[in-house]
Amino acid sequence: MSKETNTTPLSREHEALAIAQLQRLAEERFDARLGQFEAKEWLDELSKTIGAHFYNQALADVKAKIDARVEMIDSDIWGLQK
Repeated sequence: MSKETNTTPLSREHEALAIAQLQRLAEERFDARLGQFEAKEWLDELSKTIGAHFYNQALADVKAKIDARVEMIDSDIWGLQK
C-alpha cells in the first residue's frame, strides 16, 4: 500500500485546489484534459522550477515594508529626542 506524499510546500487542501485550477486552465485555454496525476506532476515541476522565485520576491517585498516601517519609527524616535 503506497502512501501519497505532498511534494509541494502547500497544504493538502491548497494543493488539491491548485491541481483543480491547473486542470481547468488546461481545459479552457488549451482544450487539453489533464488527469489528477498529470496535473500533480505539472504542479510539482512548477513548484521546483519557479517556486523559489516567487518566494524570494515575497521576502524582498516583506523586507521593503519592514524597512519602511523601521524608518518611520526611527524618524518618530528622532522627533522625540530632546
